[in-house]
Amino acid sequence: MAISRPRRREKKLRREGTEKKREQKKDWTKKKIKEITEVVQTMADEEFDALPESLRETLKYLRK
Repeated sequence: MAISRPRRREKKLRREGTEKKREQKKDWTKKKIKEITEVVQTMADEEFDALPESLRETLKYLRK
């Protein structure tokens, strides 16, 4: 049984909508990473050292 034309179009539109949402999520994630990086870089050494050990290890590469 062949797929009708409207069904193919519906599938294409659904796929395009999913791709658009995916791009929006990527943009949001990039923005948040940039904000976090800026905050970590502007932290004083005392503030950074006051963070829990696991968090310090995770954010250490952002301090460069």
